[in-house]
Amino acid sequence: MGPSGAAGCADCHGSHAILSVTNVNSAVYKMNLPATCASCHSNPGLTKEYQMKYPEAAAQYMDSIHGRALLKMG
Repeated sequence: MGPSGAAGCADCHGSHAILSVTNVNSAVYKMNLPATCASCHSNPGLTKEYQMKYPEAAAQYMDSIHGRALLKMG
């Protein structure tokens, strides 16, 4: 959909008081990534507007082998 519809750095990392990826309070800390990604990828308005092919992918991730491994082993 072009650059206007794409997420920018600040959309995931924030724009103030950016935390290290190793900080458990960071939006991009490995255990927080599913929720960070889902904030856009599970947003009905965005998935419809940008015609995301698989809007349920973020929700299904946690039930996948990858999501279960993340929760079980970090």
